[in-house]
Amino acid sequence: MPQTDYDEYPEYLGWELFKQGKNLEAIDAYTRGLAKRKDCATYNNRSLAYWTIGDFDSAMSDLRTSDELSMKDFGRSDYNLNRIGAITWIAGNHLKAAEIWSDVIRMHSKNEFSKGDAAGDIGCGLHLWFASCFQEAAEFRKISLQFLRKKAKTKAIRSFPGPMAGYILGQTHEDAILEAAKYPVPARGFCIGYFYIAMMAKLKGDDNRFRELLSKAVEYGKARMLEREYYLANHLLSIKELPLLAQHL
Repeated sequence: MPQTDYDEYPEYLGWELFKQGKNLEAIDAYTRGLAKRKDCATYNNRSLAYWTIGDFDSAMSDLRTSDELSMKDFGRSDYNLNRIGAITWIAGNHLKAAEIWSDVIRMHSKNEFSKGDAAGDIGCGLHLWFASCFQEAAEFRKISLQFLRKKAKTKAIRSFPGPMAGYILGQTHEDAILEAAKYPVPARGFCIGYFYIAMMAKLKGDDNRFRELLSKAVEYGKARMLEREYYLANHLLSIKELPLLAQHL
């Protein structure tokens, strides 16, 4: 993009800087963009830069603002709330993260979202299942599985990451998941797919494979740096001692 466009739309420069790992410069560019126009996408993107440098409070503040603007301009989706849940989990409040994702499921049951994705909005169910893999949030496993069972019966589940519901429920093998992950965006699909397959490996006690698969999730996630699973996988790889696992298997 020409420099003149970056002058008028510094938020575009912010995204380029973010992809280069220049997070502080990206935050500055996004902030200059927001001074020109309040846009939900720019707040959302700036939250990623804040998240990456560990400024979780600023990241969540931006997501809440993005959510408010999105509701006013386009209708509400669960996207920002799911990301707030992921940031909360990485910040160390695992029970609160599970409560956030559980609340998103409750909001879906009451049709409080006017926008959805092609896969039937199963992200909150997958995230809650992930949280329930650990003892701190094991009580939420039933809620996550009930939600995924319901979604697994819908036509939307054919779109990725929809097939992940069948995998979590034991209805689909990981080879089928990785085949489905190729479409429509391989980087996104493999990041998500490898993350949940890694968690299943961890529950089965295979720590080496768990870390190997998480590394693959991170590698594919680097291409977009948008998937919540990318950040969760990066975090899990960075900590020496994981929270205690729940006894699901």
